[in-house]
Amino acid sequence: MPHLATALTDAPRLLLTTKQAATALALSPRALWGLTRDGQIPCLRIPGRGKARAVRYAVDDLQRWIQRTKDAQMVRPAEAVPEVEIDGVV
Repeated sequence: MPHLATALTDAPRLLLTTKQAATALALSPRALWGLTRDGQIPCLRIPGRGKARAVRYAVDDLQRWIQRTKDAQMVRPAEAVPEVEIDGVV
């Protein structure tokens, strides 16, 4: 039976800090905050003392954002490369 500390260390991370999420998405933390502010990527605000609140990003939400972004950028093959006429040949 695995030791509890080992089991917890081996468990996949469900929530990421802003820095971790930005790194995973190859974005700057500022760009991630912009996407969060615009409502494109949801975050969890974990209560803390006073105004200090930790912000975390769910891995599933980040994966959904990636898929939505990819889907929005998908171009049909006919639209991908415009036809160009060269010396009378298309």
